[in-house]
Amino acid sequence: MAFGNRLINTGGGGSPAVLINTLDVSSTLDQDKLGIAINSNADFLYLFGTPSGVSPISYNIYSFSFGTQKDLSTLSAWQSTNFSEYSSTTLGVSANGREFYFNDNNSNVEGWRISSSWQVSSGLSGQRGTGYYRSYDTNIKGVDMGITSTKLFMVGFSSSAIHEFNISSYNVENGSYVQSYSFSSPSLTEPFNCRIFSSGTKMLVSDNASQTYYLYDLPNAYSLTGITFNSSFELPDFFKPTFAIDEAGLNLYSISGQTLYQYSLSF
Repeated sequence: MAFGNRLINTGGGGSPAVLINTLDVSSTLDQDKLGIAINSNADFLYLFGTPSGVSPISYNIYSFSFGTQKDLSTLSAWQSTNFSEYSSTTLGVSANGREFYFNDNNSNVEGWRISSSWQVSSGLSGQRGTGYYRSYDTNIKGVDMGITSTKLFMVGFSSSAIHEFNISSYNVENGSYVQSYSFSSPSLTEPFNCRIFSSGTKMLVSDNASQTYYLYDLPNAYSLTGITFNSSFELPDFFKPTFAIDEAGLNLYSISGQTLYQYSLSF
């Protein structure tokens, strides 16, 4: 199913983000639950939301395929699978396309495996989840692995910090705490989501309070050791706390209500 879209070129204000595409997905979902992810090759996009016209409310993961890599105007609906017992504010997909991870209602980090890479309707082979991460923050928001299978980064809304864990082969149940970084300079009082660039040397974080995105340098790839603040920017239209980026951090994708947005980034 293809969707209607319009091309917009809106920059200004010194922002490195330029809005280049929007896409109405109201025919697929009634409302987003803030979960959006994109695979490292930027040929699949995933949403966590409620299906259109279904009562009582349930939650699905939806997959969409790009006709042309990274180009939102070529996106088509592909598959979906039900996650009726969860309401999440984040969604991630592993580099191998078989692992999905997110936060649940109880501030746990959950991981699910699908049978065939990228195909969310191919069947779940089991749930892996643990309350271990809740001991570091009781209001977990963003979760990201980048393209690794051995690292997990978790945004703590209550702690105003990002926490680094070692994991084994995408298995979030075996997380081992490494270190944390407090968002104190500049101050992020409501950090919401994070994405690690595929190089592992940059991290983008959204802050709900300031409605701003913050870019950080990671001199040690996929490690918070030595992390430094680089710059900040606002979107040219309006703030959206959850987002996904392509492998090089050149495109940012977000959702608000029933509309997807694509921005080009130039730092």
